[in-house]
Amino acid sequence: MATYWIVGVSGGPDSMALLDQLRVEKRSLVVVHVNYHQRDSAQRDQDLVERYCQQYQIPCVVFDGSNLGEGNFQDLARRFRYQAFREVYVAYDAGRLVLGHHLDDQYETILFELLSQRKPDYLGMRKYSRIQKMLVYRPLLETSKEELIDYCHQHNIEYGIDESNLDRTYTRNQIRQVLKDFSQEDKQLLLSYRRHYGRIRKQQNKEVQKFLKTQSSRMNLQAYQLLEDRIRPLVLRAFFKDHQIDTHEMSFRFFKDLDDKIKRGSHFDQMIDENLMLRLEYGYIFMVGTTRASYEYVLEKVQYFETKYFKVQATGPSNCALTLYESDFPITIRSPKPEDEIYMRFGHKKVSRFFIDRKIGKQERQLWPVVENARKEVIFVTNLGCDINHYSTKPSLYVVK
Repeated sequence: MATYWIVGVSGGPDSMALLDQLRVEKRSLVVVHVNYHQRDSAQRDQDLVERYCQQYQIPCVVFDGSNLGEGNFQDLARRFRYQAFREVYVAYDAGRLVLGHHLDDQYETILFELLSQRKPDYLGMRKYSRIQKMLVYRPLLETSKEELIDYCHQHNIEYGIDESNLDRTYTRNQIRQVLKDFSQEDKQLLLSYRRHYGRIRKQQNKEVQKFLKTQSSRMNLQAYQLLEDRIRPLVLRAFFKDHQIDTHEMSFRFFKDLDDKIKRGSHFDQMIDENLMLRLEYGYIFMVGTTRASYEYVLEKVQYFETKYFKVQATGPSNCALTLYESDFPITIRSPKPEDEIYMRFGHKKVSRFFIDRKIGKQERQLWPVVENARKEVIFVTNLGCDINHYSTKPSLYVVK
C-alpha cells in the first residue's frame, strides 16, 4: 500500500500548482485546507480546492479556523494550521507533509529572520525538515511564484488570489513589499548570505556536539558556564532537541534569556510545555516531567521483594535497617508527602528538610521510600534511618533505594 502524502492547499496558485504536480506524479494524496473566514474570498478558495479534489477523487479534509481566540492572528493561524496537518498526518499514518513554499517565500523568510534577529539553526527554509514530528517536504523552493502562476494558466488550473497579502498590518506583507524593490542581484545576495550563514552554523554545531558528547542527560553547570557566550544558547537549543522538544517556534532570544538565567546559578524550574520543564539544581541542568510520580505498597507482614523504586531485603546498610513490631502492621512503603515528619533521637525532623540537607534533587525526592505504620506515623526514611521507637540491633528488614 502506497504511503500517503498530506498536502497543505490554500487555494492559491502555489499550492494548487503543487497539488497538480503531485497528482500527475501519481502520489497517494490527502489534501488539508484551513478556512479562517477572515476575508470575503475565503469560501471561494475552499470551494475551488474541494472541486479539484472531487474531480480527481483526492480525499480533502477542511478545518474551520474561524475561532482562534485573541492574539496575533498570523501566529494563531499558523499554530492551528500545523495542528490540523498533524491531526490528519497521524490519522493517515502519512510519510510526509508537502507544502507549497516557493522561491519568493524563501527570500521573505531569509529577510524576515535577519531583521528579527531570530538566529535560527538554518536561515530560511529547508527542502526537508521536521515540525511536530512530521517530515515536512518543500519541493518548490527553487521555483518562483511567477513560474507557478504560469503553470496554473498552462494547465488550466483554477486558483484564488489572497487579497490579504496586500495588508501591510502583517510584518510578512511589509517584507513582501520591500522585496519588490530588490533587484535579482539583491535577491541572489540573500541566497549567498544564507550559504555563508550555513557554513558558520555548521562549525558552531560541531562545537555544540563536541560539548554535549561530554555530558549525559544532565549538563554540568560549571562546564556549561565555561562555554563561550555565542555557543551557550546554541547548546541549549541542541539540548532541547536531544530531548525530542520541537524548537521550531523558539526564538534565539528565548534561549538567550534562558542562558542568562542559568548563568546566575540559582535553582529554578522553567516550564517548557505542559509535560516538561527545565530544572537547574545542585549544579546540574536537566529536563524533568511535570507530572508528580507516586507509589504505595501495603505489607501485612515482613516479606522481601523488589520494585523499580526500592528493594526490601534481609540484609543491607545500617541506614536502611528497620525493626518492626506486630502493632505496626499493616505497614505502607510509599513516596513522600509534603507534611511528612519523623521523630528521631534528636527530635522531630521534616522529611523535606532531610532531602535539602542531603542535596537530593526534587525529581529524586518524589520517589524516595518512606515507611508508615498502621497509626499513619512515618517510622522510617531510606538512608536517614528509623524513628526513635524502631531502632534495634536486630532489624526486621532493610528498605534500600
